[in-house]
Amino acid sequence: MQLRLGRFNLMNNEEEYAEEFSVNDTIVHEGYRPTTLENDIAILRVEIPIIFNDYIQPVCLWKRDDGFDLPNVYNQPGTVVGWGLSENNRIGTTLNEAQMPVVNSWTCLASDRAFFGRFLQSKAFCAGYKNGELFYDAYIDWVYENTPTSGNDDPILGHPNMRLINQGNCGRNEHMPEMDEDRKPILNQYPWMVVLQAKTTTEYVPCNGVLLNRNYVLTAECYDLQYEITATLGDYDTSRTKDCGKVYGNMQCLSAVQTVSVSQFIRKDDLVLVRLSDPADIGRRQNIEAICLPVTPEQRIRLYNRYIMTGWKESGSDATILQRALLEAIGLNKCRAKFKGRIDSKTICVWNLEDPNRSVACNDYTPGSALQAIDQKSKRYLLYGVLRYISYCSVPEQYIAISEYLLWILDNIRR
Repeated sequence: MQLRLGRFNLMNNEEEYAEEFSVNDTIVHEGYRPTTLENDIAILRVEIPIIFNDYIQPVCLWKRDDGFDLPNVYNQPGTVVGWGLSENNRIGTTLNEAQMPVVNSWTCLASDRAFFGRFLQSKAFCAGYKNGELFYDAYIDWVYENTPTSGNDDPILGHPNMRLINQGNCGRNEHMPEMDEDRKPILNQYPWMVVLQAKTTTEYVPCNGVLLNRNYVLTAECYDLQYEITATLGDYDTSRTKDCGKVYGNMQCLSAVQTVSVSQFIRKDDLVLVRLSDPADIGRRQNIEAICLPVTPEQRIRLYNRYIMTGWKESGSDATILQRALLEAIGLNKCRAKFKGRIDSKTICVWNLEDPNRSVACNDYTPGSALQAIDQKSKRYLLYGVLRYISYCSVPEQYIAISEYLLWILDNIRR
């Protein structure tokens, strides 16, 4: 079964904000009777978490403990929203709403005893006008009992700050999943990349970073990282304030970059969580977006054979342009042999596919460069690592494994 969210017109299968989710569990009410439609209600669980945005939001449920019961809403207007038959008994293709009052059971039965007498039970109420054909079940208790509303056993998915990451259009991938990464344009393909630079420095980029949400950037410990740092968002060519380039033969110009100061650094091991002094313009500039983090149990433990690295170089003729490299993963045992045992599970080791004898650092990529992969289910980019500044050229490159620090990230981010 597939769920499609963010829909409006069912005839338009290319709606920009529509998203599809696979269902992996169906909870049918234990008292369901198909002959009478009694207890005709079910809860569906999707495979991956749904990311809320302006077009996909959860509904509010009637609280059980607020002292407000059904008789209090009799004769009050309610709104029914959905797709179905129109007033002319034609199937409507667009989302509609209708206003109607809630009525008591006696009024409902009086309008059509033969019909409603078959279906009306204690867990149901009627809504509509006289001679109408609408009535709706109320199963708030059952929904509460079968939906984890007060938390999740998983320490990551159940964390109260989960709502602060993986928001909206994070990790967007506007290309077909089967398209090779090296065939995609780099311009505006990785809008979560951030330039972290000392205010007095214009000759080089001391650090790369990755945007997590409107307020936070993730990077690695840098030799020049101090409190007089600015973050530039939405950049591609650091020598320009507005980028233009050809994408599939067509000239495309992006919005101007956003430069903000940094208000706080939070450190753990070689990882640094950077808080911005002003929110990132996510959703208002097409070249600024956050990346997704691997939060589900399946995403956290998954190992890829190949990763995508993006970042700016410290020096060279192309140092001002955002670069991309495809990297091949190396098993930890093989990596430990190269580094004589100085590698733990908090590290991802990779080779540069273009030149296995030279690591990425030999090409002067700066710390904080992003190691990412495309999730097979959501088709979004997930951040799996950031480059640790170790300048070896004859051994694999080391990236800090983000999945090992998810709880630390969630514990330290704020609104």
